[in-house]
Amino acid sequence: MYSAFNKLGYRSYHMLEAAGPSNSKDHHINCWQEALYYKVYGVGRPYLPADFDKILQNYSVSLLFIIGTNLLHWDYF
Repeated sequence: MYSAFNKLGYRSYHMLEAAGPSNSKDHHINCWQEALYYKVYGVGRPYLPADFDKILQNYSVSLLFIIGTNLLHWDYF
């Protein structure tokens, strides 16, 4: 799916992107970890839509299974 969307001209976000060199400097992996720690363990602060926008703002398609699950679902969405 990642390759297919990219071939169609979309900029796809996948965990491959999160670990990529361009996103390492933006600490995408750390952001996802913080969001999960809050949701699962109640540690830290909740991640809101604006926080996810900071991570996903340059992408037109998200292929993360985790985004589609209830794991990161915020209460008012």
